[in-house]
Amino acid sequence: MRISDEEYAALRVRTGAASSVTSQTVKSTRSKYGNKTVTIDGDTFDSQGEARRWWFLCMRQDIGAISRLRHHFQLPIVINNIEVCFYEVDFDYMEDGRWIVEDYKGKKTDMYVLKKKLLSVVYGIEIREVKKA
Repeated sequence: MRISDEEYAALRVRTGAASSVTSQTVKSTRSKYGNKTVTIDGDTFDSQGEARRWWFLCMRQDIGAISRLRHHFQLPIVINNIEVCFYEVDFDYMEDGRWIVEDYKGKKTDMYVLKKKLLSVVYGIEIREVKKA
């Protein structure tokens, strides 16, 4: 699903998802991966694509397809009672009685691949990857 910023803002207003459109660029410089941080209704996202994914998931929650939607929180990875590192979850929610952990991916870094494996081995969590279009 690829839409322009103007279409996205119009769709939010049309669906009542926002009383006023507050999509704005927070940083004027691009990151090393070329994304811009975006704030929508007080929530900050690492890229425009990630913000669009949040909006899409919010719409799915509004119609009852998913529940308990959250974004951007740290999940500690603990091995032998030692917190080794943490994984920052992009989105998580319940769908059909299952816990879904989702990552919006533009580029798979080596660190991401390692943490994904750790989550699988330590907790049995499989990350659903949503790829940048």
